[in-house]
Amino acid sequence: MGRGLRLLTLLVALLIGAGCAGKTKSQDALSEHESYYLNANLDFAIEYPHDWIRTKGGKKGAVSDPYTVEWLSPAPPGEGSPARGRVTALPPSLVRGGIKEMLEIFQSAHPGFVVTDRREIELPSGPALQILGHTPQRTYQVVFLTSYRRAFTLSFSSPPEYFDRFRPAFSRMAESLTLLE
Repeated sequence: MGRGLRLLTLLVALLIGAGCAGKTKSQDALSEHESYYLNANLDFAIEYPHDWIRTKGGKKGAVSDPYTVEWLSPAPPGEGSPARGRVTALPPSLVRGGIKEMLEIFQSAHPGFVVTDRREIELPSGPALQILGHTPQRTYQVVFLTSYRRAFTLSFSSPPEYFDRFRPAFSRMAESLTLLE
C-alpha cells in the first residue's frame, strides 16, 4: 500500500508539473510569430514570423538608416524576397512636423508612391495612422505612430501579386509592436 501511494503521489506531482510547464496564452499567441525582437536603443519590441530574416538598416546613406530594422520573408529559389517589414524609429527631433512630416519622408524615399487608403487605427501601442498605397513595383501597408521618445514608421511591402498573402502577417507585426518607454 505504501508503494502504491508513493507512485500515485509521484504521478500527481508529474501531472501538476506538466500542467505548470504547458504553454501560456502568450506562447500560444506566438505560434506563427514565434520570434521576438527587442531593440532597447530604438525603444521597441516586435514579433515577426520565425522564418523571416532580420537585417539592420534601410537604404544605405539615408538619414533613417541607423534607425531602421528590416525583416525579409524567405525567398523562393532564384528569386528575391517577396515581402519586407521595416520599422524605423526616429528621434522626434528628426520629425518635428509629426505624422505629416513622417508621411512626407516616406513618400520622398519611395518615388511614385500613391496613397490608396488612409485611416486612423487603434493599435495596442496607441493611436496610429495607417496608409495603404503602392509604387509601380510594390504594394504597401504603412503605419505611423508617435510617442514622446520616438516617431515610428512601420512599412510592410511586397509585389502586388503577393500582398494579400502577406497582409495578415503585416497586420500581426504592427499589432505586436510594443513601445519601450
